[in-house]
Amino acid sequence: MVIFKTVMKINIKELKEDISKLHFEENPEALNLKAQETIFNSPIVCDLICTKSGNKFLCEVKLLTQVNLECSRCLAIFPFDLQTRFDFMLEIKKDQMELSSEEEDFSTKVLYGEDLSIDHLIEEALLLALPLKPLCSPDCKGLCPFCGTDLNTSFCNCQKKRTDPRWEKLKDFLKK
Repeated sequence: MVIFKTVMKINIKELKEDISKLHFEENPEALNLKAQETIFNSPIVCDLICTKSGNKFLCEVKLLTQVNLECSRCLAIFPFDLQTRFDFMLEIKKDQMELSSEEEDFSTKVLYGEDLSIDHLIEEALLLALPLKPLCSPDCKGLCPFCGTDLNTSFCNCQKKRTDPRWEKLKDFLKK
């Protein structure tokens, strides 16, 4: 297992003939990861397995980190273990490396040299793995829509059924 501590690059010369396992750990600041309202609590851990087949490598990537998210119901900040995985195909050609994918998620990119930086792939995978509506717990009660009290920690005395005064005349219509 090869450990790179400063940059997430794949050096083609270090890949073995059959299966190569690479391990990366990097701070989110070094990767310029910027997600709205997201604070990373731990380094990004990346485990990469490259399986060679001819002049191609099938690369399987597993990512793990922890972020602070804001609950979409109660607005509390909570830690969230962010785990995701993705695959990509690396094809080696004379004097250039072409990154292609079997899926339509990743675009084809042509690079020159011996090192392939996977920072942009990691950034995209992490940002796509963030939940759209993060919840501190599945049974989060949220905030009272009238007084703003956190219903997870206390109760409020607000009238739960409030009607819009513009609809009051319709109540009289239904009684007739």
